[in-house]
Amino acid sequence: MGKKYQTHFEMNPNDIELVENALRAQASALSQDLIHDENRQPSLDSLRKDERHTKVVEIQHLLAKLHDRKVWYAPQNRLPRG
Repeated sequence: MGKKYQTHFEMNPNDIELVENALRAQASALSQDLIHDENRQPSLDSLRKDERHTKVVEIQHLLAKLHDRKVWYAPQNRLPRG
């Protein structure tokens, strides 16, 4: 049988920020490629274009998962406003 992936690991906030920034940079680069492709003549590269779009969507979904896993803290001694 194959080895299983580790399902639990610890990362500090700086690690997570580094991963998120790298993912955003990759999504941005792929998006820029897609935008520049829109300005070019249609070519046989449409499959690659679809693959790039799919990769951008996958990255956005992963960023959403990371965001949803974060623990957001609110101040304990909150003063009422108003």
